Amino acid sequence: MICNLHRTDIVYAISALMIFALLLSGCKSKKKVVSPTAEQPRTEQKKHVLTIQEKTIAAQPSFISMQAQKSRFSINYEQRQISSNGTISLISDSLFIIALQPILGIELYRLEATKSEVLVIDKMNKRYASMTYPELQKETGLPFTFADIQAIVMNRLFVIGKPQSFFLENDIETDSRNGQSTLAFREGRLTYSYVIDEHLLMPLSVEATMDGNKGVTRIQYKGHSLTDKILFPAVMEVSFKNDKTTGSAEIALPNLSFNRQTITRLKINNYKKTTLGAIIPGL
Repeated sequence: MICNLHRTDIVYAISALMIFALLLSGCKSKKKVVSPTAEQPRTEQKKHVLTIQEKTIAAQPSFISMQAQKSRFSINYEQRQISSNGTISLISDSLFIIALQPILGIELYRLEATKSEVLVIDKMNKRYASMTYPELQKETGLPFTFADIQAIVMNRLFVIGKPQSFFLENDIETDSRNGQSTLAFREGRLTYSYVIDEHLLMPLSVEATMDGNKGVTRIQYKGHSLTDKILFPAVMEVSFKNDKTTGSAEIALPNLSFNRQTITRLKINNYKKTTLGAIIPGL
């Protein structure tokens, strides 16, 4: 139960969410050329790929703000099973927040991502750690930006460190069957595989595999429905594995609302700045 969580459990929970937020990344690489089938000429297949991608991008969710109150995080990480309530908030092109409320609805930890930095805030001990995207890129060697975090949350097509025009400017291997299109391509150190629902025109999943099978991250979107005239998934599932660890998380979003919220950052003037490792041991 939530009220029985120990402090170490809470630390593991925020650790897992940070890892999920930072796992997918990529660098510059060659274009992938479509391989036509015997029955379908190259020009027809290329036209089909562009049509699916153009329609998917045109239909993607667009809103000023989003909030998912009473969200439920179910996390499996480092052989631990952890559950916590929380709130997810987003202001388009500006701010993304995960607020964890593991004990009686009390917010204890918060992740804030802006266009310039990522903050991890420990409200219990009034301390925070920050990292700019150049610092993050230097640490990981991967061009992760706020736009990538936003695209993942908004159920959009994305390639880490690239604009969406990437999907229209490059030849991408595709396969269409049973009402779903699969897009497969390599960019930088990652090989991507998307599954798109051809009726909803929404990504159902994306899998990113690091070169040499050094890490695999998979994101799934389920239960799409209309809320405030916005088509959005009710559940996001994230799983990852590498040579050191495995983990997964299910995020249920039962109480969505769009374009109706006033979302603000936490004031941390009286908080002490510390290192990310101090808040999240092991990172």
